[in-house]
Amino acid sequence: KWGATYFDGLLRGGARGGHREMCELAKEWGANDFNRMLLNGALHGHREMCELAKEWGATNFEGMVRNGANAGYHEICELAKQWGTT
Repeated sequence: KWGATYFDGLLRGGARGGHREMCELAKEWGANDFNRMLLNGALHGHREMCELAKEWGATNFEGMVRNGANAGYHEICELAKQWGTT
């Protein structure tokens, strides 16, 4: 079988770059690693990607706050706190 089949990489890359349409396409094609999407969005300060990942079922808010803090994104840390990180 030929062609691309690993769409979680597309999901993570889209989140890393803040590209909602790439994340939506990846999900449509079967990607489902929404926690990694959340972590990549947080690491690069993309609030919209974090919100979308949560909407789709992501729950790793501890990792989100850690990545947000490591990259210096105060807003991301505040959002993770609102969502229930301890």
